[in-house]
Amino acid sequence: MALTRDYLDTANINIKCQKHQQFLNELAAYQPKMDTVILTGQKLIDEQHGQTQNINQHLTELEDILNRLVEAANEKSDRLKEATDGQTYMRALEEIDMWINDVENSLTSDDYGKDMTSVQNLQKKQQLLENEFSLKKDRIDQLSKDAEHFQQIGHFDSNNILKKQIQLVTRFQSLLEPLQQKKEKLNASAELQRLLHNIEDEEAWIR
Repeated sequence: MALTRDYLDTANINIKCQKHQQFLNELAAYQPKMDTVILTGQKLIDEQHGQTQNINQHLTELEDILNRLVEAANEKSDRLKEATDGQTYMRALEEIDMWINDVENSLTSDDYGKDMTSVQNLQKKQQLLENEFSLKKDRIDQLSKDAEHFQQIGHFDSNNILKKQIQLVTRFQSLLEPLQQKKEKLNASAELQRLLHNIEDEEAWIR
């Protein structure tokens, strides 16, 4: 189990972490037995047992196997943590990606208000969207730093993570121009409604 690379597939990663922890527990529980065997063998060697050479060879092989097993188990622990961190990171990217989809859909609307009240309501929604955009930018900046960190520590999926992060940043930045255009059109619509309102007032006064 310690030598498998099932962490490369992050599906059911929590279950894989639990199974690996069980293996680590079993390995830790077996360690005293191994220590006893090694101490017993070393004692026989010290007493110059007739099979000293054979015992020494077996002890060396046993210690080598145990050391490699512990090393492999520790490495897999590190990789499973990386896989868990990577999965959490990818989910954060997916969350923002879905938010971008929603924003793109809202920006394609041709509704700029039919009267002053409806225009003002749309402007309030636009301001909320711009505020949320700023918050998301802070989050994306942090995710960009996280992607760089994964590269620096040699995360096994760092290249894929960096690729996804760059794609997200590109999509996010593509919202800037449509957001500004929407704001300008809403402002223009508000100016039009004010003008129409003033004209109505003048006509009412003339009558």
